[in-house]
Amino acid sequence: MKLSLRFVLPLLVVLFLIALGVTPLIETLTFRWFTRDLDLRGKLISNAVHDSLIRRLTSGTKSDILFLLTKITLDDRLMAAGYCTSDGMLQYKTELFPKEIKCLDPEFEIKQSKVMKLKGGNVHIVKNPLMEKNKLFGYVFLIHDMSFIEKRSKDTKWYIFMFFISLGIVT
Repeated sequence: MKLSLRFVLPLLVVLFLIALGVTPLIETLTFRWFTRDLDLRGKLISNAVHDSLIRRLTSGTKSDILFLLTKITLDDRLMAAGYCTSDGMLQYKTELFPKEIKCLDPEFEIKQSKVMKLKGGNVHIVKNPLMEKNKLFGYVFLIHDMSFIEKRSKDTKWYIFMFFISLGIVT
């Protein structure tokens, strides 16, 4: 009995420490994975509405443009959409478009997306250019709610701990 306790207790402590060390690594990897997926998703949505939005911007009315942007946001995770002119003015936006998001954010000069912390939680913002025949019409902004990622991250932490506890029990 003493021999097994001498072996099992240190093993459980080591497994617990490994679980503590591995959890932040896995959390970082899954966050990057989800962020990359949201980047690709934003690009896909922008490409899908590109021609329709340019057509409405050149000949449509404000209600037609807002209807299209609102229709885009019917997706569960897409919280808001907006259109900024090429000179950086937010011209059209859906109802839930956060006022903290600015068209001329210098961070968008470096990359087309970023994660921003708002009162309601984290959001993922994608800024895609609207180009037609080498002319820049402006930019489409797509804002994804990231609460589902936070929930999945908590679930992942729980599974990791349960895995190492199960591993300790089995050994």
